[in-house]
Amino acid sequence: MNQLSTPLKNFQFDLESLKKNFIIFILNQNVEFYYLNELCINFLSKKIEDVINTNFNSIFLLHDIEGNIEKNITRENLSKIIKENQEVLLTLKNKENSISFIKGMFKEYSDNQIIFIGVEIKENDIIKFNFRYILFEILKISFENEDLKSFLDQTLKKIVEIPWLSFESKGGFMINQDGELRLISYYNVSDSLVKMCSKVAFGQCLCGKAAESREIIFKSHVDKDHENRPEGIQPHGHYNVPIIYSDQLLGVLFLYVKDGHQKKEVEISFLKELAQIIGLVILKYQYQNEYQHSILKLIRSNELMIQNLKKIQTLETFINTYVPNTIKEQTLYKKNHSNINFYIQENFYLLININGLIKFSEIFPLQKLYETLQEYYAPIIDTILKFNGDLEQYLEDRIFAIFKDVDDVLQCALEIKKIFQKQNTKRQQYFLKPFHFQIAINYGKTFFGIIGSENKKN
Repeated sequence: MNQLSTPLKNFQFDLESLKKNFIIFILNQNVEFYYLNELCINFLSKKIEDVINTNFNSIFLLHDIEGNIEKNITRENLSKIIKENQEVLLTLKNKENSISFIKGMFKEYSDNQIIFIGVEIKENDIIKFNFRYILFEILKISFENEDLKSFLDQTLKKIVEIPWLSFESKGGFMINQDGELRLISYYNVSDSLVKMCSKVAFGQCLCGKAAESREIIFKSHVDKDHENRPEGIQPHGHYNVPIIYSDQLLGVLFLYVKDGHQKKEVEISFLKELAQIIGLVILKYQYQNEYQHSILKLIRSNELMIQNLKKIQTLETFINTYVPNTIKEQTLYKKNHSNINFYIQENFYLLININGLIKFSEIFPLQKLYETLQEYYAPIIDTILKFNGDLEQYLEDRIFAIFKDVDDVLQCALEIKKIFQKQNTKRQQYFLKPFHFQIAINYGKTFFGIIGSENKKN
């Protein structure tokens, strides 16, 4: 397998866009090389097939930031370095006196793999190194901050330290939101500018023109294109850099330079690479933000669904408790229930009459009547349901139920007889008068009809 063509994925960035500026390699769980990009192969001056599956310790020496050499690097060593977010220096083994080395960082990748991203340092190429190291530092800042504004604030401070920008040390980031530029990060600029440039339309002033043209705009002096002029403006120049990634205009970086500064191609080249890296990071934060919003939306949706399910369960409990089965079968469980007016069905009927209950209610308080009814009704109703009966009505001192099977109604009647005998025996133990009862069983046709208005039916 050609490891140079292996797609880089499952990481916070599109690393294909980083390969031209950074040395990148991936180690497997045994600290063996699984992938190396072209810059890394060139640094090693080896063929890729001679390096793949080779142990890290046979190629590199790892130094901590103070220069101490870490020997026999293991997966556990690297996990500790990652956890502490340490920068490291790598030199080639057996070439300790080389003037070239790599400065970088290790990060968790995927499938127990570790990725290294770094920059080569050469004594004879200090300008190019400085630019690449700034890009590396910005990438490192992105790993250390959880929100976009913090990243942009710290990145801006790092950028304005560059010598040809440090004379003014001013700048800011404008982010494309809803088709206009909004100032969300700035450094060392006046309050008047912050207020005036809080929102900038495409084509307006230098930032708007950079956004509209999608090209870097350089100005050595303040001229007519500098339309927004805050209070106390002093002579200066500008680099206005559109931040574009995957053809998306994400924002504009504006930087101040000394009045009369001369544009250099090396500066333009650096700013283009800088915009690419910042664009990657902005996209990462935007995707994370969208993902978090989606998760919160999903959680809220699930909460609403659970609330609705609880309401449905409450309704089902109410229906199962208070609505006769015959009504549920003919209405709830049939599609065209709205057209039902009446129907006829052959059934067995059970009628239970409790003698003396009405007279009892005239003598004792209502609370006592309720408690006594519960003592008899609760076990009777459970027994009717146990034998597949459908409880239709409570008629003062009578209970009326319907059955479809003759064995069910007979077994139910015998069971209810035992309930009365048990409860009456209990009452007699407390010197209370027992209730006499009659149980009647019948068979015939039942006419079920729905009567009432559109607003209330029975």
